[in-house]
Amino acid sequence: ENPFSQHFDIEYDADLDAITRLIEFSQSCSQRIHTRCVNVLITDHAAWINRRNETAEYFAGSNTSYVGCDCGLKGTCDSTDIKCNCDVNDYIERYDDGNITNMNDLPVIGYRSGDTG
Repeated sequence: ENPFSQHFDIEYDADLDAITRLIEFSQSCSQRIHTRCVNVLITDHAAWINRRNETAEYFAGSNTSYVGCDCGLKGTCDSTDIKCNCDVNDYIERYDDGNITNMNDLPVIGYRSGDTG
């Protein structure tokens, strides 16, 4: 499949304007992304969508130019030459977690993936 070709929207009980106002009045805010994968790439194949409907490929922290997951930032991925555990791309169930802390991009309103196994 082509990168980013699968679209998944995230719905909240509150409307986006109310969530955005809450974030803007907060001192800090973060949103956790957890991915369970089997034979699925994340780096250069998946992205999340911010409140302005823009794609973002940083799955941890606040550096908008970073492409990868938390394990890539920390150097703790399951292999040394990858930025996300899912990028091992084998038939073993793996996990990637990240905490998005850039309040200007929150909340996450969607997810795009192109490699679905």
